[in-house]
Amino acid sequence: MKKSRFAKHAALLIAMAMQIPFAMAADAQLDEAQRLVTAKKSAEAYELLLPLQSERAGDPPYDYLLGIAALDSGKTLEAVFALERFLMLNPDNGPARLELARAYYIMGDIKSSRREFETVKAQQIPTQVNAAIQNYLSAMNALVAGAGTRVRGYVELGGGHDSNANSATSATTVAIPAFGGLVGTLDPASRKQSDEFLMGGAGINVRHPFSPEWAFSANAALNLRRYSSLDQFNLGTLDGSAGFTRTRGVDQYTGAIQYQKLMIDSSSYRQTYGFLGQWQHSFDNQRQFTTYGQAMKLDYDGRQNIRTGNRYLLGAAYSQAFDGKYMPVGYAGAYVGKERPDAAGVPHLGHNFYGLRTGGQISLASNLGIVGSTSIEKRDYRGEEPGFLRTRDDKQMDLSLALVYLPKTDWVIRPEISHIRNKSNVVFNDFSRTQIFVTVRRNFN
Repeated sequence: MKKSRFAKHAALLIAMAMQIPFAMAADAQLDEAQRLVTAKKSAEAYELLLPLQSERAGDPPYDYLLGIAALDSGKTLEAVFALERFLMLNPDNGPARLELARAYYIMGDIKSSRREFETVKAQQIPTQVNAAIQNYLSAMNALVAGAGTRVRGYVELGGGHDSNANSATSATTVAIPAFGGLVGTLDPASRKQSDEFLMGGAGINVRHPFSPEWAFSANAALNLRRYSSLDQFNLGTLDGSAGFTRTRGVDQYTGAIQYQKLMIDSSSYRQTYGFLGQWQHSFDNQRQFTTYGQAMKLDYDGRQNIRTGNRYLLGAAYSQAFDGKYMPVGYAGAYVGKERPDAAGVPHLGHNFYGLRTGGQISLASNLGIVGSTSIEKRDYRGEEPGFLRTRDDKQMDLSLALVYLPKTDWVIRPEISHIRNKSNVVFNDFSRTQIFVTVRRNFN
């Protein structure tokens, strides 16, 4: 939402709102907060007022100042709560209602913002304030009217080196406990193999809003990887999803169906389809919490058909943008789930899993940044692995680091390195893999 165009009107509304229409009792803390807000040091005023909330919430002068300080400090949700408390006792206060309307607008709650602006506009107000309100209302009308179907897309090319194209063990021999510890030599095709590769992809996203609250979106992406020598490990994936999103103030609810087809060496290997549900809550302009659930069907082809089953996952994540020279952004999340085969008598193919993810980015310049992530997942299998007389136990760690460079509008160059280490008590599944590659993307908006 393009809100910067209204900055010149915000100053006028704030100036009007600061004329508090009641005599504030002598109060050193509120006097100091008032002074800081007037001096455009709202963040300091907010920090001064926040610790008093448990004892002073409901006191009109306090709620009013807290609301103004919070709004000007980017704490939009806190501003709404404080201003709503104030207006419960002072429903005819136009300046406070203007600030509440502005807070709703910043959060994207157009319906509530319009209602509050219209309420103030119906009162006897100065001509210049009426004009500022009309600018907001006109902008919201244009926003809704102009929010038609939007199509975005991209194409991407790249290449690099893969140290373990088949995600296989580096061991050359293996002991089989079921055969009395007999030691066998692994076929080279079953061991770790490295190769260079080329990769390409394309994607499209379509979003159509039905109203300020409801929108439909769909996307599809095709990605291909071709190895120089190990063409039996060539990969292709087709991903797609479609669903609806409802935005209610600071909350966003999404439900979508998902599909993926995985190809190996030009042959179908697995199809995955199911449902995703997600709730996203924005505390303010810098902090966000997300929780989600996923139910998927895993449909394997050919000899792998015995692995066909279901996968369920629940997770949550928190992200925050920080102030500072490099504008850092960080996130952390956790998830749990399970995977169960349909076939009977193969409990070793099912497992429970849980994991943690963290990551972030920093901006070195307006067109240059560094992004990184790390994750760890523990998988506990449910049955004894045939031939090894033990239940498989895996722990996988993934690390990635990339430089993101935007040479010009809609172009992205991304050198990246990633590393996977899967530790397993079954030698066939114990491996490490490092990839170094560069991609060039062209976005179409």
